[in-house]
Amino acid sequence: MPSEHEPGHTIEIYVHSDGGHGPDLVEVPSDGRVADLVSEDESLWLEDANEALPADSSLPEAGIARRSHVHRGRCPTVKAQVRYAGTEIVEECSPATRVIQVFRWATGPKCFKLAESQIPKHGLALPGGDELLDPGTHIGSLVAETRCFVTIDTLREEPRHAHRVLRRPRSPLPDRQHPLPRTGVQQTLGHL
Repeated sequence: MPSEHEPGHTIEIYVHSDGGHGPDLVEVPSDGRVADLVSEDESLWLEDANEALPADSSLPEAGIARRSHVHRGRCPTVKAQVRYAGTEIVEECSPATRVIQVFRWATGPKCFKLAESQIPKHGLALPGGDELLDPGTHIGSLVAETRCFVTIDTLREEPRHAHRVLRRPRSPLPDRQHPLPRTGVQQTLGHL
């Protein structure tokens, strides 16, 4: 079986960018170099990595493989200001840090100290927004073009249909023998 990094082959990678709304799926030569993916004033990071990749590295040397997520941008770090209940904290992080990582840090014991039971009921959103950010969004994708800074609010997620929970009736049979497949919500919540 041929290696995915053989000359002449291509791989697809997800490229997140400063100020971008989502990753672009990009096809690149599998034996390419990091420098091929960035402009002169940009750097490249693997997802959740703190250090930028050396521009002279080959993609395999840098750890970039098929369907890897990378962040391309000009901000060496991003200052993330997270607000909750009238308090704000600022943390400097890599632009390739995912929202879920910032959320874990912000709600954890060193910051807002949310009770374990409250953490699943909250999420991060842009100021004035009422939709939670996707946990896989790179913090660097949220920065404005002229700044390496982002403000994010911690919001309590309101259940959309709190008054009505749909589920199938309980079966006397164990789940593996039940004739109907379990839905994603039932798999997550289990039997109530």
